[in-house]
Amino acid sequence: MKENYYTICRKAKIPIQAQAFWWDALCGAEGWQLSAVQDESGVLQAAMPYRVYRRRGLRYLSAAPPLATYGWIYTALPKTDRRHRLYARRRHLTLALLQQLPSVDVVHFNVHPDFGELLAFRQMKWICRMRMTYVFDAPDASLIHARMASSARNHLRRARESLRCEQGGDVEDLSRFYAAAFRRRKLHVPAEAAQIGLLRELLEKEGRGCQLSVFLPDSHGSGRDFTGCQSSGRVGKCIAACLLAWDDRRLHFLLSGQDAEGRKHRAMYLLIWEAIKLAARKGLAFDFDGSMLPEVEPVFRSFGARQQPYLNVFAPLSVKARVLYALLKLI
Repeated sequence: MKENYYTICRKAKIPIQAQAFWWDALCGAEGWQLSAVQDESGVLQAAMPYRVYRRRGLRYLSAAPPLATYGWIYTALPKTDRRHRLYARRRHLTLALLQQLPSVDVVHFNVHPDFGELLAFRQMKWICRMRMTYVFDAPDASLIHARMASSARNHLRRARESLRCEQGGDVEDLSRFYAAAFRRRKLHVPAEAAQIGLLRELLEKEGRGCQLSVFLPDSHGSGRDFTGCQSSGRVGKCIAACLLAWDDRRLHFLLSGQDAEGRKHRAMYLLIWEAIKLAARKGLAFDFDGSMLPEVEPVFRSFGARQQPYLNVFAPLSVKARVLYALLKLI
């Protein structure tokens, strides 16, 4: 069945975070499964890749691979312009996929913003919560700069005067910043953080992503913008970094982090700006891969992108899970 999904990934416009190569690399070929629906001739009509993992002594199911923001459900839709038929078929196929999933304690994942089905999840009596990302549909750097918040323009101007942004850099810096962000919020660093280097290597190999790094430069490098070339090796201390991933439609601001110096120099504004310009050069929409954290969301919002909702699906299915989440006051 997975062979059919590999074929779909090559032929259909499957989002980058649902591509089979991402699942294989970060979960292993046997570490993820596929819920699927075929027609009478064996043609794949719908598919939902998923993984099962353990956390808090419970078995979790997620439709998103490690380090991905979104999960995706593929449905082959009929060639018709009648929306009621499209919606009905997509709901039918999605429900058929969900009903095939194995028994677990908790289902929890985000659904890609471009997947509009809701009622199938509600029919399963799962909790559907709205989250928000910010998106530039067709980035125009000059227009974005003119329309962004004045405070953001000031932070960006100062960052561009004192910092340098390069493609590449040490992945250990990005991993360190990513882990530190969890520790600052007194949260457990997820085990998948150890796979950031593997994901970066994979995305670069596939030509689907890169790392951007911001440095406190030596005096000769001050004030220069990212040009798309690899780091010259002459820059100074890395104070912020991000990992970008893209497909045929969107460039995702996937992972990012900074240290105390980065926060002081507003390095995140420079990272985001250079990522937006890269999306514009590639002719792709730019997705902030939304964070609703109070310290992060205002930064994303200040760039002036439109809000786009997406679903967070959550279902404590076992008695043990319901008791635990009730004690934690999460349901």
